[in-house]
Amino acid sequence: MPKKQGTKEKKVYYSPSEWERICKFAAMLNMRTGTYIKEISLNALIKKYDLSSADKLSYSINRYGNNLNQIARIANATGSVLKPDIESLQADVAKIERDVERYLAQLEYEKL
Repeated sequence: MPKKQGTKEKKVYYSPSEWERICKFAAMLNMRTGTYIKEISLNALIKKYDLSSADKLSYSINRYGNNLNQIARIANATGSVLKPDIESLQADVAKIERDVERYLAQLEYEKL
């Protein structure tokens, strides 16, 4: 196909699975694949999230996992779990839930 004056051409390569997804989405919209690719590249919105503040959240989750592993070892060794251990885990889960809610509420994205 001859190139129109003032237009740009870009060659893009897709893996077979990527191409299959593009064909599927284009078919769902009753569009040609080229038209779908052009429309999605011009009109879609990519959101980029700054996840640098996720360290505290990750720390909370890792701490909970460590506590859970320690209690599981004790339970496997003794065949029982103590009530304070369960209460400690419940408190950790509640803290993680609060941290996640606080983190997600502050999360902003940059439109690209």
